[in-house]
Amino acid sequence: PFSNSSNKKTLQEVVSKSKVITINSSSTAQEALSTLTKHHILSAPVLSSKQQKVSGIVDILDFVTYIAKYGTSQLKTESVERIMDLSGKDPYVPLYVHSTVDLSVKILARGIHRVAVVGSAETKESFLHGMFSQTDALRILNSLLEEEPSMASLKKNLMDQSLITFNLHKKELQTISQDSTVQEAFEKIAQYGVSALAVVNNKKQLVGNFSASDLRQLSDSSKWSELGMTVLDFLQTCSPRSLEPATVSQDAALFSVMSQMVDKTGRTEHRLWVTNENDEPVSVVSMTDVLRAVVESSAGQDPSSDDSIAQSASLRFYTPKEVALHDTPADLWVSLLGRVYNLTPLVSQYKGSPLVQPLYQAAGTDISHWFDASGNVKTWIDPITNSRAFYTPMGRFVHVPSPHMTVDSDQEEKVEKPWWMDGRYQIGQLATKTRMIRIVNTLT
Repeated sequence: PFSNSSNKKTLQEVVSKSKVITINSSSTAQEALSTLTKHHILSAPVLSSKQQKVSGIVDILDFVTYIAKYGTSQLKTESVERIMDLSGKDPYVPLYVHSTVDLSVKILARGIHRVAVVGSAETKESFLHGMFSQTDALRILNSLLEEEPSMASLKKNLMDQSLITFNLHKKELQTISQDSTVQEAFEKIAQYGVSALAVVNNKKQLVGNFSASDLRQLSDSSKWSELGMTVLDFLQTCSPRSLEPATVSQDAALFSVMSQMVDKTGRTEHRLWVTNENDEPVSVVSMTDVLRAVVESSAGQDPSSDDSIAQSASLRFYTPKEVALHDTPADLWVSLLGRVYNLTPLVSQYKGSPLVQPLYQAAGTDISHWFDASGNVKTWIDPITNSRAFYTPMGRFVHVPSPHMTVDSDQEEKVEKPWWMDGRYQIGQLATKTRMIRIVNTLT
């Protein structure tokens, strides 16, 4: 996005010189959560006790995931190192200070919320210089679009292109009833791997925003009983601003969306809820979405294209062992043809249907043998009907047409796109040739 700008800055020039809040690796999870709360931040680098070098980043979603799985009883004794990247959503990504902002934006557009800026311009040392977040990137981008003549063409594109152009008006979102408990809300955030839920009333209208960051209100163990409060009561008591969720229309221009997320007053909105004429939430736009759209627009890509195979080049890699850890109906991943999918929301949607049973049985494994080389479900000639049919000896699974419908049939089930071709479910690529390595010397 900045490659045409005469002001192609490095991270050293833009990262704040203020002291970075860090957490010692010897800290407990409770102490780390208290640090995030005290400083009103969502994440912090974890420094190794001996070398004082960054060993990773812990963020608020890691704590939500831990509490949803294990409860709060062990927070006072659990090591913060056991919590780091538990959500799998925000891995530690370091960049040297001489890296360009342009490169950083492209990395943040892949769903990384923040990068650690390390080293110096002269030497490749690994000490922590600062942090650079999606919010920082959007502020700089807004400033350049307003001030740099070389950015005029991109600015015009972003003013002419709406959320509809980038297919952001119909993204899947998760809601929670205002009468549900706070515990249920956190469990849903962890289950679906989202950072926030749209809070709705009994008319399905948007009334609030419940995010992982609300856990900071419960950092004191004396407040853990508030997990039993209703979401509405909790927000009214602890986070009244969340009852004024930021919204946007489906046809809003991307440039105006950017300005709304990081306005000139310093206010930040990490997400905007897209609502219809009945005030019902129909989509959600995140900073990741906006940065990705800017990158696509500046590169001249077709914004409406959502080819999951093409998008996979920008996703992180997972090992087969990492995929195998997600092997339950409440946390279900599979891999196929080199891609990794999180099917948790899909099987939840079809809960109770026999179509999810093959997926339950295959949870955490590779199912490439279900598909042909082109990525379609394998077929065969049915010996009874002598017609081509889908080959599913494991049992018909979600989005595979009925056995009474042949491949050659003109009829189609009402599924816009099967999950294995839907980029919304793909979360990464599969590292097929993994091996253990031993580092002998890092000094030469």
